[in-house]
Amino acid sequence: MADVQIRDTNVKITDILKLIGNGYTYEQITLKYPQMTHADIMLSAKVAEEIIGSMVKMHGNIIPALKMEFIFKNNIFKSIEELQKTNPRAFAKWNQAEDNNLVSMYKSGKEVKEIADVLERSIGSIRARLEKFGLIQPIQSK
Repeated sequence: MADVQIRDTNVKITDILKLIGNGYTYEQITLKYPQMTHADIMLSAKVAEEIIGSMVKMHGNIIPALKMEFIFKNNIFKSIEELQKTNPRAFAKWNQAEDNNLVSMYKSGKEVKEIADVLERSIGSIRARLEKFGLIQPIQSK
C-alpha cells in the first residue's frame, strides 16, 4: 500500500493515513497538500478499509491478500474483485479463443450486451475490443 498514490496528486495514501492517525483535520491535510480534496482523503480511508477488510485471519495469524487492485469507475472506487462479481472475466487478459468467439458472435448479429454476458465481461470491454478490431466505431463524446 505504501506506493499507492491518490489520482495524479503524487501523494501516497500512507502519507494521508499517517496524518489522519496523528489527528489532523481535513482542513489541515488540504493545507499541507493543496492538491488534495476531501474526496481524496475519504478515498484514502476507503482503500485502507478495503485492504484491512481483505485480510484473512487463519489460526491467529493475519495474512494479507496476495494481490489487490482497485478501479475508479463511474465515480465509484471499487476493487477488481468486486467488479468481477458481475463480470467474472473483467480485467482478465483476452486470449485468442475469446477474440475469435467475440468476432464470430458479433458478425452473427449478437448484441453487445449478449456477447458481454456470454464472455462474462463488461459491455465497455466488449465495445473496446470490437473497436480494436475495427468492427465498430468509437462513441463520439459531446
